Amino acid sequence: MTRLYSALLAAGIDHRLTLRLPLSAERYPTAERRTVFIREAIERISALPGVRAAGINAGLHPLGSWTLPVEIRGSIAPDTREVNVHQINRTYLDATGIRLLTGRWFEEPDLSARRFLCVVNQTLAARYFGGQSSLGKIEKIPRLQNPPFKLTDSPF
Repeated sequence: MTRLYSALLAAGIDHRLTLRLPLSAERYPTAERRTVFIREAIERISALPGVRAAGINAGLHPLGSWTLPVEIRGSIAPDTREVNVHQINRTYLDATGIRLLTGRWFEEPDLSARRFLCVVNQTLAARYFGGQSSLGKIEKIPRLQNPPFKLTDSPF
């Protein structure tokens, strides 16, 4: 079972540029082609003078991309409200200025191994864990087992 690597975070939004980048299904029909395009775009943008960091979020921060119910093992207070789930890359955290308060960020080896990891904010940590640490807890997002995601299991 994959462990939840959680982190408490805080973010600022000044001096940020965002853009929407729809990729056509005809030109980018597979996840691999989309991934290559996005990786190369981020590398090129990062190399521009004055750019401190570039990252990607499948949604629009701070509004979220998916709103999904979660199940958290060991939660002190079961809660049926849905949470915003963002699908991001590692450098998105740097680009947004999100600060790590506890835990650790995920790194390239985590992503290469296709580990299901998540970073949680203070609101989620307080809602489910009160004053206890969220580190190492298991979070499930059952809806990810349904189309279009079709994960065989959904622990983070």
